[in-house]
Amino acid sequence: MSKLIRKKAQQTKKIARQKAKRNKKIDRIVFFTVLTAVIICFLFVFISRIRSSRLISLPSALQTQYAFDYDAPQIDPSEIKQLAALKKYIFGGTGLSKINANMRKNSKKYKRNDFIVFLSVSDAQNRADVARGVDNTLEGAWTQAEKKAAEIVSGKKYDVVWAKADIVNTAKEISKWALQIEVSMSEQPFFYRKGIAFDNKFNTAFLEAELNGNNMLTYNSFIDFSSFQLKNINNYLSNHYGQRGLKEIPGRVTTFTTIGFFCDEECNIYDLYTGGMDYGRRVIDIVDDKYVEPIIINAANYLYSQLLEDGAFIYGNYPIFDINIGGYNILRHAGSVWSLINLYRMTNDEELIPQIDAAVNFVLEENIQYKDSGAAYVVERKTEIQVFE
Repeated sequence: MSKLIRKKAQQTKKIARQKAKRNKKIDRIVFFTVLTAVIICFLFVFISRIRSSRLISLPSALQTQYAFDYDAPQIDPSEIKQLAALKKYIFGGTGLSKINANMRKNSKKYKRNDFIVFLSVSDAQNRADVARGVDNTLEGAWTQAEKKAAEIVSGKKYDVVWAKADIVNTAKEISKWALQIEVSMSEQPFFYRKGIAFDNKFNTAFLEAELNGNNMLTYNSFIDFSSFQLKNINNYLSNHYGQRGLKEIPGRVTTFTTIGFFCDEECNIYDLYTGGMDYGRRVIDIVDDKYVEPIIINAANYLYSQLLEDGAFIYGNYPIFDINIGGYNILRHAGSVWSLINLYRMTNDEELIPQIDAAVNFVLEENIQYKDSGAAYVVERKTEIQVFE
């Protein structure tokens, strides 16, 4: 009996040693797998940051010195007709009722005891300047914002062509790590549709158009471990407003949305969508031929303005950096020429013909090869050939 017990014990010990040995092997495999993953991750981050420093920071051409004449005569806000028109529309009853209805609808998403107003002004040639106002009443916040807007227009010496009013209707304080997830999972890639304030008083706060228009957000934040381009934020504060930059991104920020109104050069007021991918765009009730025709003509005229003397187009532009896109695509060229031909058919503008002819000749003389009478090849001067018969 004792021999059986000893044998059983020996077998148990042997099994235990084998199990321990197997567990150690598994632990080593897990350790080296995790270590490899960490190394790869850090290499990925390192490479990503190198690319960010080279490709994402604003180019020096846009990092101009802040130009502001502090001795310029102060313009009264009422003299800026677009701001005056917005104020009349909002506080004259029509706009105010829409704001109140929207604020009631979002009462659970806006628990602050104050009102926050952003006023954006532009000469239609340069990026808009944005002024903020915060007060216990909407009228007080508006007065603060329009006074700051008038100071900006006075100091920068330009005539306002367009103006926009944004009243904050939702606000949520979150950690920067929660924001990182939210930005990475935004409904449209590279298009986060909320503004962000870096302090509770909104002293440093940006509308979503400012964030995206100046590349302040990092959309691959799971790689970079940050949702912000701090260098671009500080460049914008310094070069656009003459303000000191942030030393670091605070641990908690406030995301917000707004209800907006736009005033054009003729002082027409347009309500703006308050949600979804149309957020910030004009509300359109009826889309018919009368509405669409001027849009088509304006778009085609812009396309025409991108034609060069040799018939080629300026292929594209990175709007954030104001840098032209390199490369070319002859099929897109051909499609653009067709659009210009349709513009001529709509307007019968004879002045369009010389440049349209130049654009057509650019295809015929430089980018078509004939095999026989039944086939013509449009040659893409890169790596691919497109065939039309």
